[in-house]
Amino acid sequence: MKIRFFIWSLCFLAFQWCISQNDQITINAAIDFPSKEIRIQQEIRYFNRTDKVLDTLFFHNWANAYDSPNAPLAKRLIEDYDKSLYLAKAEDRGHVQIKSIADDYVPIKWDIPKRNRDLLRVILNKPLNPGDSSILSFTYIVKIPEDFFTRYGRRDITYNLRYWYITPAVYDYGWQLMNNLNMDDLYMLPADYTIDFKVPEGITLNTEMDKELSLEPPFTIYHLSGKNRVDIEININAINDFETFKTEPVEIITNLNGTDLSKDLKKDILNRELSFIEAHLGPYPFDKLMVNKITYDKNPIYGLNQLPAFLNPFTGTFEWDIKMFKALTRKYLENTLLVNRRNDYWLLDGIQTYLIMQYVDTYYPEIKAMGNISKIWGIRGFTMAKLDFNDKYPFVYQFAARRN
Repeated sequence: MKIRFFIWSLCFLAFQWCISQNDQITINAAIDFPSKEIRIQQEIRYFNRTDKVLDTLFFHNWANAYDSPNAPLAKRLIEDYDKSLYLAKAEDRGHVQIKSIADDYVPIKWDIPKRNRDLLRVILNKPLNPGDSSILSFTYIVKIPEDFFTRYGRRDITYNLRYWYITPAVYDYGWQLMNNLNMDDLYMLPADYTIDFKVPEGITLNTEMDKELSLEPPFTIYHLSGKNRVDIEININAINDFETFKTEPVEIITNLNGTDLSKDLKKDILNRELSFIEAHLGPYPFDKLMVNKITYDKNPIYGLNQLPAFLNPFTGTFEWDIKMFKALTRKYLENTLLVNRRNDYWLLDGIQTYLIMQYVDTYYPEIKAMGNISKIWGIRGFTMAKLDFNDKYPFVYQFAARRN
């Protein structure tokens, strides 16, 4: 009960952010498959929420994190023994080409720090007083990188887009600036979005925002909108592998597929998961929630993939349920709990782990850490075979601590 009250208190503080004046972001985007580019015209009505007069603003330009082998992202990947971005060809890397920036429709000075290519500094034409707002206009082209660097990006004509547009940096006792380090933890305040995204006919766009379509042959325009949103993630593809589940009260859109499970069974599982999560975190404030399998693939359940698949250690129902629960919980927290995830990463990780353990204790108390392998003669006598599924977490923590 104390844990639940603590979580609800954090969500209430996040709501307090939401009822303040939001920035308003309008984006007109058009994807061009031959050039692998997105052409963007963007307006941001930026509100000065500070008690200071601002003459310079900072923005995060994380789509430009791929443009150099010496960028912070490339160095971070090397630390993980991954030289893919460092050795990549120029055409495989992404970048942002800024054409113009204006303040209240008057051109202004701007620059990109040499060693922080995923940041953008803008010098206003006139100081912005506390409580006032200014309209910033951006025209730029985003070259989308291959997806083998961070899993986000392009593969053939499938595009998984995250942090693909310019966003205002947070001012909280100073500018909270951060590089894209493949941690999916950009600190953003809620904003109200209106997006028109043009794609060729026959191409599907998946998103958790409110969506309407219009046709301008040979193109389809997706009209997207959402209030109090912090992260606009989009999937674009020619062969749609996402399923939509009309669960109560939230519609789930996902491509984390359980191939052997019926859609009705998956819907029942999702209803149970949402009911459990909302009992601990409170009602989800939006109508839709999109779970891309990338969310799970980048942070899987330890213990599921380490055991040989041919032994079928876990049932298909349990495996899909626990994978989806982890990914769903992550997206739920990211969309509602407004904290600096780079500094307070332990908070989201701790809440997520707590919820997973509670969920397993409630619905799968009989599952062992080794699954059905623990029943095999010659193995069931070992201590490891007797451990419950949740008993592995202290071992995982010690393993991670020793690696770091």
